[in-house]
Amino acid sequence: MGLRVSIFALAAVVFFAPMTGEAGAGCRWLDKPGMSAVVLCPPGSNEADWREAGAAACGASGPCHAWIWIDPAKAPKKPIMPGSPMNDEQFEAAAALWVDYTQTLFVCDGVWC
Repeated sequence: MGLRVSIFALAAVVFFAPMTGEAGAGCRWLDKPGMSAVVLCPPGSNEADWREAGAAACGASGPCHAWIWIDPAKAPKKPIMPGSPMNDEQFEAAAALWVDYTQTLFVCDGVWC
């Protein structure tokens, strides 16, 4: 009985835990169950790194945009969804926004992206 419970618990963790992916320059992202990805890139990363990470996070999954932060403490801890939007502080701390549909990177300045 204990083994079955342990296997079920492990399966639940694997299935329900946010998945991550990686792109060049050490960027990583949370799995995106909706249309928005949360991407974390290290300090010193640049616009080319952000483009690559945004495109990788969106993949070929349809309409997508990827919000990019360089300070993980200020980024959302889970994917952005209607029931889990980012707050004002997270928006102000975003470094960039990748819009996959138009293949466009918008650099954020704390007020606009």
